[in-house]
Amino acid sequence: MKYLFIMLLFVTNCYAVEFEILAGHSVYAPSDNGIWYQTGKGLDYHFERDANSVGFGLTDYIAPDVRWHAGYMNLGETTSWAIATPDADYTGSGCVKSPCDKYDVYMGKGSVEGFYFTVSPEYTYNDFKFFVEGGLWAFLAKFNATVIGPRTQTYNQVFFNMNKKEDWQLGLVVGFGVEYRKTQFLVSAWRVDSVNDWDVMIPNYQGYTTNLSIRHIF
Repeated sequence: MKYLFIMLLFVTNCYAVEFEILAGHSVYAPSDNGIWYQTGKGLDYHFERDANSVGFGLTDYIAPDVRWHAGYMNLGETTSWAIATPDADYTGSGCVKSPCDKYDVYMGKGSVEGFYFTVSPEYTYNDFKFFVEGGLWAFLAKFNATVIGPRTQTYNQVFFNMNKKEDWQLGLVVGFGVEYRKTQFLVSAWRVDSVNDWDVMIPNYQGYTTNLSIRHIF
C-alpha cells in the first residue's frame, strides 16, 4: 500500500494530474442460500451487508469534458452468521424434524479491494457538473468461515475454519454523480463475484456491490 501511495505522489508531481480521495458506504448483495446458511423455518441467519469504504487515486482530463480516474478502492468488510444443519437433515424448506436434530453455528466475513480505471464524461450547468462513469477494476476478494458445532464432542468448539483468498479478477465499474467545486457525490456499482466453485460457497458477496461515496479532487 505504501508503495502505491509513493507512486501516486510521484506521478502527481511529474505530470501535474490531480489527486482524489473517496470516503463512502457499501451495500453488498449476498449469495443464494446453500452451503453455509438455509432460509428454512427455524434456521436463523443474519448478514451485516453494510460497510464503510475508502479509496484514493489520480484524475485528469483526456478531453475538455471527459475525465479519467485511476486508483485504489476498498469496499469494506461484510460479516454473516447462521444456524446451519447438514443437508441430510434439511428438506429445502425446513428441517426433517422440528426442532432440528443437529445444527452448527456458522460465522463468516469477507472483503473486496482493488485498483480501478474509469472514464467519466461530464456536462456543466452553472457551478455544477453532472457525469456518468464507467470502466474496469482488478479486484481481490477475501473470505473467512468459522463453524462451531455440537457435532463435536465438546460444545462451542471450533471444528472448521477456512480462509479463502481469490485470484485477481477483472470486473465492471459503473456509476453517475454530480460535482460542485471539485467535490463529487458518486453512486456506483462494482462487480465482486467469486470464481469457479467458490461462486456458490461465499455468502457474503456476489454480483454488484452498491457504493455511495463523496469524492474530493485536489
